[in-house]
Amino acid sequence: MANKQKLTSLTVTRLRPAAKPYLVWDNYQRGLALQIQPSGYRSFKLIYRHRNRPRWYHIGAADAIALADARRMAAELMLEIIRGKDPAAEKRAKRGASTFAQLHERYRDQHAKKRNKSWKQADALIRRYVLPRWGTLPADAITRTGHQGTDAEHGRSADRREPDIGCDKRDLHVGGEGRNPFGQSVSRCGAQSDDEQGARAECQ
Repeated sequence: MANKQKLTSLTVTRLRPAAKPYLVWDNYQRGLALQIQPSGYRSFKLIYRHRNRPRWYHIGAADAIALADARRMAAELMLEIIRGKDPAAEKRAKRGASTFAQLHERYRDQHAKKRNKSWKQADALIRRYVLPRWGTLPADAITRTGHQGTDAEHGRSADRREPDIGCDKRDLHVGGEGRNPFGQSVSRCGAQSDDEQGARAECQ
């Protein structure tokens, strides 16, 4: 039987650790639970279901956030869940997000050097024209509009593609995290996202 009670600030601090981690559910705010570790560490969790699968969202340590604030945050998150969002997945995605420069380096070292004979040319173009502006930005914040802005700054038509510099069917597509941060390729290669592989490009 689930351990449920109306949590209070006093019970949050007085509940004793056990040999294994356990949960005490708050019967005031749906989905909110206090997890207590054998070490005595205790934290607030929001536990919910998304697409019929359980999700755990870490709200914060119980000694760093008040019970009232934990309930307020849980209520706000539940509204997002009702709207179809998955806060736990979104939090993991943000935690694992890379800057564009990091994404480019990972793609170059793990993919381009092994499969693209002209990778040095592609790398030089990225470093010259793209990294000065986008290098420190989160990769998932870069959109097609941003790409067109860079084209305009360098005197190119926003609708015009870069000249072919020897694309061997796996040229300048910089991908990762299951998507192409450009929204399109920086060469004549058309980028296609691949959630399984992380990065893949095919020439049009």
